[in-house]
Amino acid sequence: MPKATITQISFNNQQDAFAISSDDGIRIFNVDPLREVKHLKAEKVGSVRFVSLLDRTNIVAFVSGNPKPKFAPNVVMIYDLKKDKPIVEITLDSPVIGIAITATRLVVVLRMRIQLFELDAFRHTCTEETVDNKRALVAVSADKKNEILAYPGRLVGSVQVVNIQHATQNISQAPSVIRAHDNHLTHIVLNGQATIVATGSTSGTVVKLFSTKSLTLLHYLHRGLENCVFHNMRFAIDSDFLVVSSDRGTIHVYYYGHGAPTNLFSLRDRITSINKFNLPVPGVKTEVAFAPNAVTSKGKLDKDVIAIGYDGTYLRFIDSNPNVEGYECLMDLATGHEFLRF
Repeated sequence: MPKATITQISFNNQQDAFAISSDDGIRIFNVDPLREVKHLKAEKVGSVRFVSLLDRTNIVAFVSGNPKPKFAPNVVMIYDLKKDKPIVEITLDSPVIGIAITATRLVVVLRMRIQLFELDAFRHTCTEETVDNKRALVAVSADKKNEILAYPGRLVGSVQVVNIQHATQNISQAPSVIRAHDNHLTHIVLNGQATIVATGSTSGTVVKLFSTKSLTLLHYLHRGLENCVFHNMRFAIDSDFLVVSSDRGTIHVYYYGHGAPTNLFSLRDRITSINKFNLPVPGVKTEVAFAPNAVTSKGKLDKDVIAIGYDGTYLRFIDSNPNVEGYECLMDLATGHEFLRF
């Protein structure tokens, strides 16, 4: 049987579960211990392009894709794992290129705008107009007390930040603008409290951290002198760490908390990674995250970093060891448990 082609790897907000969309449907995994908990096969949902998990609930959002889509590319399906069937179908006026879901919002990315829906009844609340957002860049806060949306601005390398907590069809705050990079953006990521936004650009040499409140630059995170393609970046959910993967076959972990350099005008004081891990196969696009309870508050990485490749490999890196400590082929794991709030 030919190996399934992975189209997206998507972690939930807690980073303790993730979903893989492919031409074989959707597979959902628990992080620790690693196990597959649900497989929605292509016979049921078709081939899938995008997927997003609502925390550790029974709700999954997805968008169909080639080669055997069951639904149109401008449709977002909301699937109930407990009922084992779709419960909501949302039709947009153009193809969907990205989705995200939180406890209060469904965010749908189109090429020229972002559509927001309330999660209670999946009612459309507002539209944010964008530039041509071909990378589907968007970050949305999972914190109900600080609902921030960040997306590319109209100027090259800029980020627009808007509070969507009270957004409605007729009332939406004007976005604030951060001039982040001189080059085109490749990544926009919010921390768990939505107080910091991280940005990466096509230069691939630095990651910048900005305050979402004051819009000021907080830290430079130095990756290297040579250009690279950032694959992924993600904040730890409850502490001051950021993990970054790239096509250089490396994973960098940064600490930006108490005691980290803040002199933004000195190259010497740019933050360098506290840990660097080597991927066994450089060039494989990789999603990275922190294992549950994987960090301490003392600026030292305590446990594991997870790396999931688009070739279906699951890797674990421990503490300061730069080499792989654990390896699994995800497509070989069999479903063994129910997903619902495990």
